[in-house]
Amino acid sequence: QNLDDDGEIEPVISETDVPEDGKSPEADVVSVEDFDHFFGRGLEDDEEFVSDVEDDDEEDAEDGDDVDSTPYTKGEIVDGSYINEWANIKYRITDDLPEGPKSLYSSYENQNTDCGFLASDGTRQLVFAFEKLGSASADLTAGDYLDLLEKRIVSEYGGLGIDVSNQHRIKMKIAGENYDATVLNIKFSVNKNTVCQYICVRKIDNYMSCVIATDTEENRIVTVLDSIKSAK
Repeated sequence: QNLDDDGEIEPVISETDVPEDGKSPEADVVSVEDFDHFFGRGLEDDEEFVSDVEDDDEEDAEDGDDVDSTPYTKGEIVDGSYINEWANIKYRITDDLPEGPKSLYSSYENQNTDCGFLASDGTRQLVFAFEKLGSASADLTAGDYLDLLEKRIVSEYGGLGIDVSNQHRIKMKIAGENYDATVLNIKFSVNKNTVCQYICVRKIDNYMSCVIATDTEENRIVTVLDSIKSAK
């Protein structure tokens, strides 16, 4: 934990320091946009990714057709809860972790990726994002997907002066569903703050359903993930 002189947790990102456009006005504050932007560029946009997953049938890998899937929905907010029956997720929105500004949603979105819901108090985040897989990546498992995300995170965060360490994999259940997850400790060189991030992934048809939780305290991540219930 990072404590200030009063013994309180020192925030990594504060809404008072970072305006809605995600650009930090201070040199020692890491902007929300910098913190999240690696995910918003879909894997299909990554040339190295495409070459890594192409199979022997180049025509299949290049035709751009999406594999067949059941109908996808990004979910909606109903009576104070984010509900996505397709992903079997129901999350009760709380006062201490409210919905984040719409400007943050774009950090997790592109032509293939929807951000279904994002909660943020400026320091903590909980994100539900869904990436549609094209034909070149249709055979990826959740573990394969995490391999690629971890590689990108280490590379891109490193270029921002952010150190990623103690990464490890776990299996976990969220709302009764099986997820593969990677756990990361992320340290900012400019202010020495450290956060923990869980990236939890489940493959549904030709989508990767991702639950991403970030906090200064790992036990609070576990608590918020446990609070996610089944929508069925």
